[in-house]
Amino acid sequence: MRYKGTILSSALLVVSLFLTGCDSEETPQPGAGSDTAVGVVDVQQVMQKSVPAVDARKHLQEARAVLQQGMDELEKKWKNAPEAERRRVLAEGLATLNRQMAIEEASARRIVTQIMQEECARWRAEHKVAFVIPRQNLLDAEEQIDITPAILKAMETRVATFPALPR
Repeated sequence: MRYKGTILSSALLVVSLFLTGCDSEETPQPGAGSDTAVGVVDVQQVMQKSVPAVDARKHLQEARAVLQQGMDELEKKWKNAPEAERRRVLAEGLATLNRQMAIEEASARRIVTQIMQEECARWRAEHKVAFVIPRQNLLDAEEQIDITPAILKAMETRVATFPALPR
């Protein structure tokens, strides 16, 4: 009798596996309608290759040139000043230049990140996946859940608006 119960339980388990699809060897695709579907984005790749990221680098080059021009003008202005005072003023100018450049870099990074997050949210809603995570947070993942190309394509049409260059 005990043997029949084991067979019956095993048969019930096998039938339930077939009915729930747990025997399937297919990997769930992003957007397959599952609440646990996930998309993965290579954030570093987006921050290097996306159109807004390229625009950000151009903006930062322009900002660096404007700031360097200001530093050059400061050096000319204080060229004939006493050495100690000249060094102090130039050191303060350089510190100001570095602070402003750090502000510009943080602003550009924030703008590009915001656009990427908006496109990831749009993709997630459109494909009905539970969440999108950065590839950098994974040890291993199936390639088919990588949505980086889709995010890069979506970001092609986005225009990043950066603050006015320092003067």
